[in-house]
Amino acid sequence: MWQPLASRFPDWQLVIAGPDVIGYQARVITLAEELGLQQRVTFTGMLSGEQKASALGNADLFVLPTHSENFGIAIAESLAYTVPVITTKGTPWQDLNTYECGWWIDQQPSTLTNTLEDAMRLSSQQRKAMGQKGRDLVESQYSWNSVGQQMAEVYRWILAGGTAPNSVVFT
Repeated sequence: MWQPLASRFPDWQLVIAGPDVIGYQARVITLAEELGLQQRVTFTGMLSGEQKASALGNADLFVLPTHSENFGIAIAESLAYTVPVITTKGTPWQDLNTYECGWWIDQQPSTLTNTLEDAMRLSSQQRKAMGQKGRDLVESQYSWNSVGQQMAEVYRWILAGGTAPNSVVFT
């Protein structure tokens, strides 16, 4: 999926960050070499602290394709750094589409490739504007102050009854 994009977007670099928990990195490195992409793919391993802040601060996109991710704190962190996000519907991040700060897509390789191409074709200013919307979303919905206020509303509702607050969802 990166190979056709790499040739069309020569200024872009794919950075794969995170620990190699299941030993898959060697296989991906070999595949990148076989496809002639070794100069266009960087493996960082686990990043934390200043290294993670630097990586997110310099990223143009954050991509997390997944079959199941409960909340995806990495998504929230990326949005907090004003980085637009592409993730799959294995996450509960439909707000990416609602708030126009990223893409919440079906789990199909062709959909991911097409979405990556669309995102990479945007101007830097357009991606920055999306990233700012993402930061605004995180501040309004997921900051300590926001979550604290939501929890206080839930406690008041539990104690006093009445209409459930918006943060309580019944399924």
